[in-house]
Amino acid sequence: MSVQFTLRADALPRADRPAAIHAGSAPVEGTPAERWLRRLGLDRPPPEALRWRWGRRSALVAPLTLPDDPKPRAILRVFLLSSGAESRCLPTTLLTGASEGCAIHLQDGDGPLILCSGLEDAIGRFNDVAGRAARLWAGLDDDHLAEIALPTTPGRLLLPARMEEGARRRLTRRAAAEGWRVSPLPRREGEDR
Repeated sequence: MSVQFTLRADALPRADRPAAIHAGSAPVEGTPAERWLRRLGLDRPPPEALRWRWGRRSALVAPLTLPDDPKPRAILRVFLLSSGAESRCLPTTLLTGASEGCAIHLQDGDGPLILCSGLEDAIGRFNDVAGRAARLWAGLDDDHLAEIALPTTPGRLLLPARMEEGARRRLTRRAAAEGWRVSPLPRREGEDR
């Protein structure tokens, strides 16, 4: 008779928890996370990076990674109800791990790098990049976005039109110094000015 033990993510060293949480989650298809994504306007298959974790407080799981390292350094959890609505219990989101320099990679490719401030904004753009070679990454907010690590091979970088001015200046200066061509991301139809 053999007995198997599974370590809980919170029993692991702090640096290993995000990867364990991500590995212990399931695809979002058919879950409340897919319903939440559809409410945000997603009309194509969900990004593979996003996962679903069942539990006392079930959540969509979004890994934050560095450009050349797929191991999650941090995890953003968005707590959802079974209907796909955001949980009414606080906090509605939780970050686990060290997010410095990391981004949520929703789509990778050889084309321009499109940065979005927040997961919800990035989901809105995910439909727009269908079938394109663009890379689509999300930061947690404008200040976090200004500090994410960019890939070592520069190219075209598109920044959100509504990005806070100080954060935009910091990221633009740093990106230009690294050889990136920085442009504003065109506004989506119906997007606030």
